[in-house]
Formats: sequence, structure tokens, C-alpha cells
Amino acid sequence: MVKELEQLSKKSEHAIKFLAAEFGFVEELENELAQAEREEPAGAAKKAKQMLRTYRWVARSEYRSARDEDAILDLLGELEKILPKNERENAETYRKQLKIANDILKKATSFYTGELKKDISDVEKDEALIAQLEKDPKHARAD
Repeated sequence: MVKELEQLSKKSEHAIKFLAAEFGFVEELENELAQAEREEPAGAAKKAKQMLRTYRWVARSEYRSARDEDAILDLLGELEKILPKNERENAETYRKQLKIANDILKKATSFYTGELKKDISDVEKDEALIAQLEKDPKHARAD
């Protein structure tokens, strides 16, 4: 049981670190978006690439924290088998609450990052079209 508790503690700490990193990357991305809105359109392509890079870090952090959260739920399930009956019920309740919160968090972050990636991709496409129009307005085509 000590081994499981140590693993649970380690995975919990790891998940918290990745959630904190994800939050930091989201804040950075939010700042980049606000700055891009204030800037001239000429630098938007470069800014979109920076935002896409930051977005990738958000997605990686999201994936890693979700993987750790799933491992925590599995470890709690293993602990339930070992614990005495009165403590097992508390652990089961805790695991169910954690699973619900985990599912809500995954859904929210997935929606947020998906919409964000779409917006950044749209900016990149617009900038590519503008660059193409500036080079040769006669032969530019919209995709």
C-alpha cells in the first residue's frame, strides 16, 4: 500500500506541474493574442507562427496532464482494492469526484484549444493570401 501511495503522490505532483505549465502557456498565448490585435496586420504572419508554437506547448501540457490524471484515477482504483471497507468508500467517492472534474476539465480545454488552433490557422491563411495579393494581384487565388 505504501508503494501505491508513493506512486499516487508522485503522479499527483507531476499532474499539478503540467497543469501549472499549461496555465502559464495559456496566459502567454492570451497575451500574444492581445498584442496581435493591437499591432499592424503586416506582422500578423510572424505573430501567428509564434502563437502556433505556444499553442503546441499548451496542447503538449494538456496531453501530459491528462495522462497523469488518468494514472491517478487508476492508482486510486488499485488503492480501493487494498483499503479497509470504511476507507474504501471514501476513496471511491473521491475517485468518482476526481473523474467528473477531470472529464469536465478535458472537455473544456479540448474545446478551447481546438477553437484557438482554428483561429490561429485562419490568421495564417489570411496572411498568406495577403502576401500573395501583394506579390501578384492578378494571379492570386482564394483557398
